[in-house]
Amino acid sequence: IDRKRKRERVRRLEEVKGGERTYRFALVPKFNCANSPFFTAAFNGCQQRAEDLGNVKCECIEANSFSPEQRSRQELIIANLTARGTFDGIGIAVRKADDVVDAISDAIDAGIPVVTFDSDSPNSRRVAYIGTDNVAMGRELGKVLKQ
Repeated sequence: IDRKRKRERVRRLEEVKGGERTYRFALVPKFNCANSPFFTAAFNGCQQRAEDLGNVKCECIEANSFSPEQRSRQELIIANLTARGTFDGIGIAVRKADDVVDAISDAIDAGIPVVTFDSDSPNSRRVAYIGTDNVAMGRELGKVLKQ
């Protein structure tokens, strides 16, 4: 999606503020929201924005485990959210990039925008990635440590 289309989507969200329809967004973190300060902050931010808009709901949908199986659970969560058809957008912090590619594509095909945050799935059709370029950060950190 180009920048103009991204701006249009953000603008449309502002335009729905206080409308009759309720919009639902799912946040799918890598770890339990309650056990991670980062994901707690992300969820709180989502809830605050939802409250500001008035007719938006933000839900944290957790895989509830820290095991390797959580990767496939994230895929199942996205598939379930897509099948239910009751969410208007999904934000996911991906455990393993390739495990969610197909589920993200299915959500996009169903008209549900998916944004990755904190960790990306670059081979997916996600709408956007919000996070740090860890490779660039590592290079810069290496330069600083070398000094």
